[in-house]
Amino acid sequence: MGRFSEVVFGRRELPVRCLIYAGAYLPIRKDWVRSLFDSWQKVQGQWVKFTFAHKNGAEYLVVFNVYGASMILEIVQVLKEGNAKKVFFIGSLGGKELPVGTLVLPTRIVDKTGFVAVDDPDKQFVQPEEYRLKRLRRALDDSGEVYVEGEIVSVQCVLHNIEHLRSFVEQEEGVIGVECETSTYYHYTQKEKLESYGLLYISDNKKTRNQHWRQESTECEKKISKKDNLHSHYSHGIVRQGCEPISCTLKLQLPFQGVFSR
Repeated sequence: MGRFSEVVFGRRELPVRCLIYAGAYLPIRKDWVRSLFDSWQKVQGQWVKFTFAHKNGAEYLVVFNVYGASMILEIVQVLKEGNAKKVFFIGSLGGKELPVGTLVLPTRIVDKTGFVAVDDPDKQFVQPEEYRLKRLRRALDDSGEVYVEGEIVSVQCVLHNIEHLRSFVEQEEGVIGVECETSTYYHYTQKEKLESYGLLYISDNKKTRNQHWRQESTECEKKISKKDNLHSHYSHGIVRQGCEPISCTLKLQLPFQGVFSR
C-alpha cells in the first residue's frame, strides 16, 4: 500500500483529509485557497498540482488540476491507496438560469460520463449518502450561507459538441446545471468507503455564455488583482465567466471544516 500515492504525492501515507479542487490550476486560485489555511507547503506536482496544508492543527492534502471523470477516478484510487479517509470535492457548474457565484449542493447526479455505467451498467443516477448530505447541509446552515439544492448532469467534457447531450440538459426542467466529475466522484468514493462530500458553484450560465466572455474575463482579472478592492467588487456582484468568484472560494472554508470536524 502507498506505492502509487508516493509516486503522485511523495508520501506512502497521506493525510486523513483531502480537499479536491476541480478545473484548471491558476496562480490566483492558489492565493485564494491559501487564505483558508494556517500554513501550507510549496505547491508541487506535474500530473496534478498539490500541497500539504494545516488548519487548526489538522493536516490536509489539497489537490488542484483535477479535470474530468477519468482524472477524478484516478485520484480517488490513489487517495484510497494512500489511506486517506475524508474527501471534500469543490467544482464548478455550468448553470442554466442560476446567477454566477451561486453555491450548489448536488442531491442527485445524472451520469452521462459512462464511468459509472462501466462499474454498474444499470445505474443511471448517483446520490450522496443521505447522512453525509445532512451533515453538509448543517455545516452550510450553521455558517449562514445561502445555497441551492438540485439535480445536475455529469458529462464527458464541457466542450463536447454532442447534440443529444446538449438537448438532454436543456430540455430536462429539473436539471440546474452540467459539469464533468461529480457522478464519478460520488460513485467511486462510496465504493471505496471514503467519507465524501461535494459542493459546486455556478461558474457561468446561459447569459454569460452568450456574451463576449474573454474580454470580460480579462477585465475581471484586472479588478480582482487589486487586493484592496476584492471585497467591494465581489460584494457588488461583478463576476464573469472565466473568473472564479473569490466569495465562493472563501465561503467553502466553513463547510469543509464543519463536516470534517464532526
